[in-house]
Amino acid sequence: ILEEPAFAALDRLPDSIRALKGLTYLNANQTAVSDLSPLAGLTQLGVLELWKTPVQDIAPLAGLTGLEVLDL
Repeated sequence: ILEEPAFAALDRLPDSIRALKGLTYLNANQTAVSDLSPLAGLTQLGVLELWKTPVQDIAPLAGLTGLEVLDL
């Protein structure tokens, strides 16, 4: 969960997140994350929470076959 105040200034997801192939849940609410490309390929990701973020392009999520919940 990245929703804690300490993560509010987080403006991008680390490229190393690509290695978390078993990641099923990510909460990046209320962060400055706008680029979702590091999530491409995380097909086990089932829940992605991104409300109150500047995300405008969700195209990197197109191949996330396990994604069931996308909260923008």
